[in-house]
Amino acid sequence: MHPRPARDKHHRVSPLRILILIAGIASLCTLPIAFGALAALEATRIPGTAGSLIRAGQIALVALPFAGPVVAIAAWRARGAFAWLLAVSIPVAPVLAIAGILGGQAMAARDSGLRADEAPSDNLALAAFLSREGAPDVLVLRGRGLTAVPPAIFAAAHLREIVLTDNAITRLPDELLGIPALRIVHIRNNPVPQAEIARFARVQRAQGRDIRIIP
Repeated sequence: MHPRPARDKHHRVSPLRILILIAGIASLCTLPIAFGALAALEATRIPGTAGSLIRAGQIALVALPFAGPVVAIAAWRARGAFAWLLAVSIPVAPVLAIAGILGGQAMAARDSGLRADEAPSDNLALAAFLSREGAPDVLVLRGRGLTAVPPAIFAAAHLREIVLTDNAITRLPDELLGIPALRIVHIRNNPVPQAEIARFARVQRAQGRDIRIIP
């Protein structure tokens, strides 16, 4: 009688291979996050160490859906501790990137001494706030009962992002196009007609601007 062949142990899928598969596929699914990080990267104007941390985190998020599968393939082919190191680095990378972005934002807020969400809604007080040294380049006027964009904003050439969510604004004034650094305007939960958004898009295209209106 011939001895029964031993069962092939290689048919079992190891936890390492499962981790590599999940991490590689998950990194491919982060393309929308990468596009958002790329848009934010183009709009970031924060100087110093805080800005460097934010930009490094944004670059890591942009690279993740492309580098993740490459690292996963390398981990699949590697052996031992090095394979585990490569596999674990895929999910750890976005965590470190987000931590860098949040840390940079906290550092920027501390260095400026002014918080974006502390901006007053009164036009005169807002003008004074925006003219102060160290005024943030992201302005948050969420839920202030505004029916129009405060005119004080139009003179703030340093603003790169404006958050106007949860108000009662119905119009996007063309004066926003006169803010040279402006890249993003959030208008969620405002009764701005779609026709008004389309009109503003036409006007800014004619002027060669590219301000993202996020409804």
